[in-house]
Amino acid sequence: MRRADHSSALARSRRSAEHSSRQRFGFPYFSFSRGPLSPALRSGPTSFSGVSRRKQILSSWIAGALAVVLLSLAVAWAGEEAATPPAAPGKEAAATPTSEPVKVSMGLFLLRIDALDLKSETATISFYVWTRWRGDIDGSAFEIINGTLDSKVSEYKETKEGEHYAYYRCRATVNIDVDFKRYPFDTHRLSIAMEHVELDVRQMVWEVDTASMKHLASPARSGWSISPPAFAVSETTYQTNWGLAGVSPDEATVTSRFTASIELRHEPRASFVKTFLPLFISMLITFLAFLISSEELEARVGIGVAGIFGAVTSQSLASDNLPETAYMTLSDQIHNASLFFVFATLLTSCYVGYLARTGREARAIKVDQTLGLCVTLGYVAVVSVLLAGF
Repeated sequence: MRRADHSSALARSRRSAEHSSRQRFGFPYFSFSRGPLSPALRSGPTSFSGVSRRKQILSSWIAGALAVVLLSLAVAWAGEEAATPPAAPGKEAAATPTSEPVKVSMGLFLLRIDALDLKSETATISFYVWTRWRGDIDGSAFEIINGTLDSKVSEYKETKEGEHYAYYRCRATVNIDVDFKRYPFDTHRLSIAMEHVELDVRQMVWEVDTASMKHLASPARSGWSISPPAFAVSETTYQTNWGLAGVSPDEATVTSRFTASIELRHEPRASFVKTFLPLFISMLITFLAFLISSEELEARVGIGVAGIFGAVTSQSLASDNLPETAYMTLSDQIHNASLFFVFATLLTSCYVGYLARTGREARAIKVDQTLGLCVTLGYVAVVSVLLAGF
């Protein structure tokens, strides 16, 4: 009996201790007993292990969704890069093809012609150039298309109220568009053609700064008459893909080109005297044969041979100043005509000499006078027609 009472008291003490522990730690439904869970625990809030499992599942879903979004963005970015063709060498592709190109105003002052070599068809020139523009491009980055830019010295740069200004002194060697058909009265065109080093017409276009250049004078060059400078802007198409892989062979690049040009013409009087005076003196000496007696055949033939040497030497001196051409110049035609009439003079001398030595002196004198007049007047007429035609 005493043992039973003692056991009952011990059980009540344990239950009282458990109740105190649950109240102390804030777990009213948690039981420290080794037995099965109480009904209160089975019907109570979710245990700590369930909460952790749901957090893990939610974190996994969020991480997966972020990975899918990042992967989609990466694929789209790579597709845009592959769809954009590479820019042509020296000409940058337009960032926004639909945007308006930047207009760059350009002016040029041709200072002087330092060297002029018609045989190599080149000229060395010094000039000032300036540009004005608004925008984020470099409007002063130009290149010489028909030659080489030997020097480009930065004199002045400024930006005022969003407008950029650049001013340079340059020296360049350019090719000349030569035409020797009327030589020595020839006229040639000296041009400076410039394009932007990177940008095409989708990004920038040149404009002629007409207001700043309307009072500019032509440079001076001894022996030449030079026209006032002319300025123009045009578009140039390059029908090539520049050999770039992945670019269609039909791809074309269109650029804006600024051109400044002058015309050079030989001074007519000086050129005429220097080129034809020795030739005409040789021809006058040749025609003196008609004043010599028809019986002096050796003297007349000697004068004709001297005329041939004079004409050939004159033509050789004139041709030394010219490059090889596929056509005959005015100088060539006059010299060739002179050689023909020297030959006619020699032929006449031989014929009248033959008549005189065969006893027909009267006929020889008459033929000599007639043919002498015809040959001399014929030469003057041919030369006049050739000069008038050019």
